[in-house]
Amino acid sequence: VVVHSASSGVRLVELGVDPGKIVEIPHPAFEGSNGASFAAPSGTTLLFFGLIRSYKGLDVLIRALPEVVAAVPEAWLVGAGDPLEPMEPLRDLAAGLGVADRIEWQLGYVPGDRIPALMASATVVVLPYRRIEASGVLADALGNGRRAVVSDVGAIGEIVRRFGAGEAVPPDDPSALAAASVRLLADEG
Repeated sequence: VVVHSASSGVRLVELGVDPGKIVEIPHPAFEGSNGASFAAPSGTTLLFFGLIRSYKGLDVLIRALPEVVAAVPEAWLVGAGDPLEPMEPLRDLAAGLGVADRIEWQLGYVPGDRIPALMASATVVVLPYRRIEASGVLADALGNGRRAVVSDVGAIGEIVRRFGAGEAVPPDDPSALAAASVRLLADEG
C-alpha cells in the first residue's frame, strides 16, 4: 500500500494493514526543487489558490483579512482559481468587512504553466480548508519555495510541521488564521 503521509500509514495500521506492506512516498515537491532556485518570498501577498469550493474555507480567510490588514496595512490577498460555486457571497462578505479592495480575484482555470509565476508573486500561501486529506496546492507551494498557513486537517498540518514550512491552525478560526498569516508575512527569515 502506498501512502503520502505518515498519518495515513498510521491510520491503515489501525485498520489492520500489516506495517511491512506500507510504503510512504512523499509528493515530489517535498523531495526538493531538483536544482531549481526560487526567489525568496518578499512583500505582503497572501495567496489562496485552487478550486473555489465552500469546504476550502476561502470565507474564513476573508474573515481573517481585516485582522491581517490591521497588523500589516499593505497586505493583499490574491484569490486565484476556478469557482465551482457562486462568488457573490464571498464578494459580499469582503465588501461587508471592508476588505473588498484588498482582494485581487484571478478567477478561472489556472493552467500548470502559470502556477510558478503565481507562486512567485505570493509571500505566503493560505489554505484554510475545513476538511481535506492532502493538497496538491500545498505541494505546489512548497515545491515553489513558499511557506503556507494551513488548517490542521488531514495530513496537511503534519506536512507543514514536518518540513518547517509554515504554520498549522485550527480549522474555521479566522483569528488564528490571521495571527499565523501576520507572523509569516513579518518573518523575513
